[in-house]
Amino acid sequence: MKHSRNIALAALVLVAALALPLAAFAQTAPVPTTGIDQDVDSTVAALDTEAAGDQTALLTRLSTEFGVPVADLQALVTKGYKAGEIWLALEMSKVSGKALTDVIALTTGKEGHGWGLVAKTLGIKPGSKEFLAMKGKAVEDRGQSEARVAKAKGASSEKPAAAGKPAEAGKPAGSPKK
Repeated sequence: MKHSRNIALAALVLVAALALPLAAFAQTAPVPTTGIDQDVDSTVAALDTEAAGDQTALLTRLSTEFGVPVADLQALVTKGYKAGEIWLALEMSKVSGKALTDVIALTTGKEGHGWGLVAKTLGIKPGSKEFLAMKGKAVEDRGQSEARVAKAKGASSEKPAAAGKPAEAGKPAGSPKK
């Protein structure tokens, strides 16, 4: 009897030992991919991270950069598009010369496709001048987005100067005087 209890306990420990790594793996969120390019994927992810901090500012910037009303971009958010996908649709629209609504239409409904197929449908094929232009813009925009996120994180972690006491020149607010 004692022997069978030990076997059952050992089996339970073995099952738990095998299940824990699987549970941790199952909780890992998949890295979103567009099916286009690693640089484009990284930019989409960076813009999604930036939007998590201040979506309104990001949509306003995209509106200014691409000449699309903020209300149109907000409508895409309401439909479930993330900021990175909106940027990607705007870039594809710009590079292909197609209207943003035409690009979005390729991703929706029964005929909807993934971003990689949308790019190919629009003539943005790997290695083409359109593809290289979009990839170059992706690298540039990702760097700028990551810088804005870092700046926002840095600004939120700085201590404000004590009331009535400005920070000393060259020192962050709240730094001890020497």
